Amino acid sequence: MLTLLLAGWLAAAGTAAGMALDAPVALYPPPVSASPVPSAADPVLNGRLLVVETPADTGTVVLHRVNPEFSGPIDSVRVEADGTFRFELDQVPSAGSGEILFASHRREGVLYFGQPIAEETALDSVYTVRAFPTSVAPSGGVSLPVRVRNVFVEEGAGAWQVTDLLEVVNDSSVTWVVDPDTEGAAVWRYPLPPGATNASLVDGQGSRDQIRFEDEAMVVTASLQPGERLWVVQYDLPTLETTFYLPGFTGFVEFLVREPAPAMRVEGLTAAEPIELERGSQYLRWWGEDVTDRTVEVRLGEEPVEPRAWVAVGLSVFLVLAGSVFMLRRRSGDGKAVAGEGSIPPPPGGSSGTTPGAPPGEGWEPPPGTDRRGLLLAVARLDEALEAPGDPAREARLRGIRDRLLDRLESET
Repeated sequence: MLTLLLAGWLAAAGTAAGMALDAPVALYPPPVSASPVPSAADPVLNGRLLVVETPADTGTVVLHRVNPEFSGPIDSVRVEADGTFRFELDQVPSAGSGEILFASHRREGVLYFGQPIAEETALDSVYTVRAFPTSVAPSGGVSLPVRVRNVFVEEGAGAWQVTDLLEVVNDSSVTWVVDPDTEGAAVWRYPLPPGATNASLVDGQGSRDQIRFEDEAMVVTASLQPGERLWVVQYDLPTLETTFYLPGFTGFVEFLVREPAPAMRVEGLTAAEPIELERGSQYLRWWGEDVTDRTVEVRLGEEPVEPRAWVAVGLSVFLVLAGSVFMLRRRSGDGKAVAGEGSIPPPPGGSSGTTPGAPPGEGWEPPPGTDRRGLLLAVARLDEALEAPGDPAREARLRGIRDRLLDRLESET
């Protein structure tokens, strides 16, 4: 059940962003045309390329088709001076056919996607591909607000196992990219607790080359387009008595420890009623809201007598909690995180999701429960990645992932 909740939540986030499973939630929803596009004898895709809200006067838009038998680009056009473009289609996907069309545009090295077209009614309005200007992040990374952070802790074999969920928002109108001329530069950096080991990314945007863990910090070098990004990180702590840092602004933070657990107090957060996220698994809870530059200290010993507050949790936050518990269950018996070949689903616009933005991380493989549309978009992103030159080992790894995804698609037919 938790697996389905996680898949459903991620798919909903991707759909809201107009992307695939891994896309971030877009801050700029695609505009709808004032009037329907007139029908023609042959189906036509009429679209517009925007840079934020301004029509692009130059650029190329590529049309892709993805189905179980074929995936790849099928046409490309230059945009007009007002940003408009037009594709004449030989056929249009029909509902339930398992086929989709979508358009992409590469600007300043970042790939942006329009929404997937799965049936002819999608041609009744102007199709939008939205790009953003890029800006080089300072070498230490940009400061981004964290909308939600959920920290799940449970006792493992010789260590405390932590699943740390971070939902980060790029609320600007630019895509942040790493400084290519500065060694060790980052787009975003976030501290882990002191003593954290075996850190790995198990879900979210970025490949092994784009997200690394060093000096007790998560370092992101992937491009970050406007919108939200969800990362799920797992690591081990030698002791539960530790410190969590909340740099910058955090909209909602929750610290949860699975019982049985020792008596403890969590300084910097408010105690709440325990919560049962799956049958037989109860978690102690502490929470905070709208906090800035806060340090949370976990201290073992008798918890001081204090009223426990009931926290109203919205549906989206609840599904995130459920998804994080599913991530906990993905750990192997030896207590180490079970991370896939790479990392995560790509977000819209260059990540692990689907977006008006970028492709998923190169090591991403959709989790079990991903629907056909999510699998098809993942294949399309891999096709795009394989067009770029690379070493033979990288190409073999990507083709292996692509073959596995095609096998999954075939098994569902």
